[in-house]
Amino acid sequence: YTPPSTGALYEDVTIDTSVVTTTITDNGGTESTPLDPNNPSDGPEGNVESVQIKLIALDANGDPMLDSNNHYTFANTVPEGGDANYMAIAFAPTETVFSPDTKLANQVGTVNITFANEGATGANTQSAQDGTEDFNNTAQTSVTLGTVISTAVYDDYVRDGGEQFTVIITDKSYTPPSTGALYEDVTIDTTVVTTTITDNPAQDTENPGTPTEPTDPEDPTDTPSYGTDDSVYVRILDNDVASEGDVLTHKVQLVDASGNAVTVPTGETITITLTYAGTNTLTDTDSAAEAGDYTAIKTVTILGGTSETSFTNTAVDDYYSEGIEEYTVTVATAAQANASFENVAIDTNQNSVTGQITDNPAQDTGKPGTPTEPTDPDNPSDIPSYDTDDSVYVRILDSDVTSEGDKLTHKVQLVDASGNAVTVPTGETITITLTYAGTKTLIDTDSAAEAGDYIATTTVTILGGTSETSFTNTAVDDYFAEGIEEYTVTVATAAQANASFENVAIDVNQNSVTGQITDNLAKINQPDDSTSSDDPTNGSYDQDDTIYAVIEGPTQVKEGDSTTVYTVKLVDKDGNPVTVTTDTDITVTYKNVTTEDDDTQYSDGETITVTIPNNESSKTFTVETVDDPYKDNGEKFDLTITDIEATGEFENIAIGDINGNYSYHTNFG
Repeated sequence: YTPPSTGALYEDVTIDTSVVTTTITDNGGTESTPLDPNNPSDGPEGNVESVQIKLIALDANGDPMLDSNNHYTFANTVPEGGDANYMAIAFAPTETVFSPDTKLANQVGTVNITFANEGATGANTQSAQDGTEDFNNTAQTSVTLGTVISTAVYDDYVRDGGEQFTVIITDKSYTPPSTGALYEDVTIDTTVVTTTITDNPAQDTENPGTPTEPTDPEDPTDTPSYGTDDSVYVRILDNDVASEGDVLTHKVQLVDASGNAVTVPTGETITITLTYAGTNTLTDTDSAAEAGDYTAIKTVTILGGTSETSFTNTAVDDYYSEGIEEYTVTVATAAQANASFENVAIDTNQNSVTGQITDNPAQDTGKPGTPTEPTDPDNPSDIPSYDTDDSVYVRILDSDVTSEGDKLTHKVQLVDASGNAVTVPTGETITITLTYAGTKTLIDTDSAAEAGDYIATTTVTILGGTSETSFTNTAVDDYFAEGIEEYTVTVATAAQANASFENVAIDVNQNSVTGQITDNLAKINQPDDSTSSDDPTNGSYDQDDTIYAVIEGPTQVKEGDSTTVYTVKLVDKDGNPVTVTTDTDITVTYKNVTTEDDDTQYSDGETITVTIPNNESSKTFTVETVDDPYKDNGEKFDLTITDIEATGEFENIAIGDINGNYSYHTNFG
């Protein structure tokens, strides 16, 4: 105590040190019921002391997104597969600039956060990657101010960049802490933060794109790429086996990374190109299929509204015996027409399938086989057989006509069912046996040829690298006048050496041809020195065409005796006997040389008819001489062949031997 300098003074002062307690009243701390501390009973007052709570946008690292003035912003961009980040921050009641420098030092209490679709579609969890679920829209409660708020942005394979959703603090959702500093009053700014979802550009195997999403969306600095969640995959399914003539069916399908079918959007198409190769990978495959073994589908399309399509390859029914052939069909490219997907890729684990074409076993006329292909490949229960498409056919061509002494030429050929020439593979041979018969089928044929009328080729071979071969038969030049002779040569068997064809058969419609051998006219005593072929019109004779009528007998006889036997005979150019098939008269003329009439039984100029019987080649006769009283030793007469009956059996019967001798001289006395 200090007394005043003037005036009354206290004699003594004792100070009571007891305290007086003063309580400061404040707003009630709730936004809805602020209280006037000067007049607790006057009801709510203006929120002049109400703290502002705003939602701001953060980047992928959880850092505020600031503008050029270092102010908070209220929109962010997030790639698919990343997290969208936000923060609720409190500011002074009258603050109009929102930045890290103006936020309240104490960030206390909690708020609730909700999400809304704005083109993007939210879902509590992701159950599909088809673009129908874009972000996690689960509301978040009791979020502490000043802490990072995150929600997942879902990664899908649909190219749908630019979708948005909004985030907002739920009005009147502030809850103060139970202890510590409290705000007098709170106003929640319900302005939304907008999040835009970014996406990779569309690409496919034919139209490469440059991805923009990081491989790891949580790390924006990571190298962008198309991840498995960004991609749809084309795969090919269904190995198949079919007989020649049937179809093999395979399927292409669009799936996600988990193998689930992906439906192509309406208006979109996925075009797939396929490549083929002959392979021999399966244990039961015998050979790699070649391009001509099947008709290959090389482009297929999956249409909008579907997730797959099947295609068929026709196994060509051919005549080669190839066992089980195999091809592999591989997905080469996959392209989308209208950029509906981020990335259309090929499933490298299922990018190819096999096709196997089964075949009949090899057979031919010499080695029958048991077919395995149904007659109707479209009906597997049909009875197996070798049909026309499975077979090659041996046919014989070129009937021929030639003169005796010349050659007849025919041809055998290997053809398909349509008559097209088939080349025998290198290393293979087709051996054909032929049978012959004398026939008389053509109108100008006079007689059926006999085996001795020609030298027949009975086996011919078509060699690898060729489709045909010709062969010749030699017409034997003989002396019989047979007119036009005919034979028919027929394909009897056809056999392959190395089983190159399914079935080697004989063309039943062209399995035989004819050969005609022409001959000289039958004449008597024509020259035998022709060098030309036989001429059926005018005749053209050599020694092979001619037989010779000769006479032989004794050169000496005793007067009064009968001569020994004279023989009239027919021989060929080599002196071999020629047998007639009908009685043939040969005229012998008796001529006196030094004899006179009555010296023998015949007079000068008298003829003797000698008949060679059927199936004989000669005939004998004798001449009786007369014993007279005259001394006339050494008398001589001649016997000369002067005529031959024209029976028509021989081409040319010449009088005399090959050297022209046709008389015989006999002496007696």
